[in-house]
Amino acid sequence: MRTLLILLLFAGSVSAQPPQVPRLPVEEPSEVVPDKKPTPKKLPVYSTPQKSVDIVLRDLIRLSAAERPRMMYLSMYNVPLDERAKMVLTVKGHLNGINRTADLRAVGVIDDEVIVIDITGYGWDQALRNKLPDPYFTDKTDKDEIVKWQGGVWPGDGKTYAKSSFTVAIPKGTVVPAPWFTGLQEAAILNQSRVPLVRADWFVAQTGAQEGRGDTGYYDFLGVKDEESFQAVAGFVNRPTLFDYVPKSGITIFGRFVERSEARTGAYWQTFDFATPDVLDLNKRAANREDRDASEQIARNRSGMPMFLLTDKAGKLQASAPANIASNGEASGNDRRVHTYKSCYQCHNNGVLRDVDAKGFSEVIAADRKAVEVIMERGAGMSSKEFASAVVGLIDAYEDGDVDLKTAAIDLGAGENSVARLNVEFADLLRDGKSIPRRVWERVYRDYAIELIR
Repeated sequence: MRTLLILLLFAGSVSAQPPQVPRLPVEEPSEVVPDKKPTPKKLPVYSTPQKSVDIVLRDLIRLSAAERPRMMYLSMYNVPLDERAKMVLTVKGHLNGINRTADLRAVGVIDDEVIVIDITGYGWDQALRNKLPDPYFTDKTDKDEIVKWQGGVWPGDGKTYAKSSFTVAIPKGTVVPAPWFTGLQEAAILNQSRVPLVRADWFVAQTGAQEGRGDTGYYDFLGVKDEESFQAVAGFVNRPTLFDYVPKSGITIFGRFVERSEARTGAYWQTFDFATPDVLDLNKRAANREDRDASEQIARNRSGMPMFLLTDKAGKLQASAPANIASNGEASGNDRRVHTYKSCYQCHNNGVLRDVDAKGFSEVIAADRKAVEVIMERGAGMSSKEFASAVVGLIDAYEDGDVDLKTAAIDLGAGENSVARLNVEFADLLRDGKSIPRRVWERVYRDYAIELIR
């Protein structure tokens, strides 16, 4: 069965008093005050990953054969029910931010739990989404295999071939649907993909940066390979309208030159960053723009949503800015590197532009911010500040959030007692009330899930 999976891949009254009769004094009883019981705190309502799988399978069965391969599902089973509306907007804005097409896309939601999208509407293909190494809903092959084609549409050419009409080589480490959830393999066959379902918060964290994301990070989904391709997406016109030196940028160590140019999709902002504090030398080098040591660039993608680039002097992509040039003072954790997308939204959370203390910039920045707010409302359903806070908060909560026994049980869709009884790595720590880092939990999640179904 596992071989087949490889291929295919969510108070009293007053009255008149009678004459007093002398009597012995008695102690009057004290007033009885009823106990004030606190209002019970409403507990968050979660779902299970298995329920999300059931929802996906049911939806794929309902769809036509032509529609099924285009669908991709994002589960919110681990998000409390009363927080899912905000989650949907955050995911929607993020998806439009990595959209390769000129159309802003809406998302569908099934049973208030699973977000559904058409990947072709974002310009993505099966090959890209089949690489997504979601630790909850996918697994990886542990050896090289050669198997017979199981029949259906071959993703290489889009043609339909009969079962066993040829063999396929499956390399070790290939992403396949997780075997620990019932029905996920069937969903993969209907979806003609190896990754029909991912966890929503994991997906945003995975594609909200590039460092450590392999070939499924921010640049990969945006479809950008270098500075030239980034400029092509924006429709860059090398016609500067503003250019000045900013000695204290709040990001770079030695200040930076800031330039605004025009592009087909809107304003194109870029910086000229250097690894030397000598201002005179900086001015000379700014005249020859190819001599800059690094650059941060902010433009708009084809749908008009903000997009970001970090590059070296040669236009080669950087997942994060060199530590000797810039650092992120807004970072919530110990990682102070300036990451593409995530860090950009942390710093540029007001119309996606920081204030620039230079002549002539204020009015232009104000106008550019207004243009961004219009598109953010359409593409994310919130203001730029609201979206920046939401998406960065989501990524930070995922990456920096530790996993304790309660969280592990939610992630697995199991009871805490069931998880505590498992004889797997780090279970003793969870039983003792301790926690483990999220990235470590990703590595061992498979072991817990498999042990639970035995």
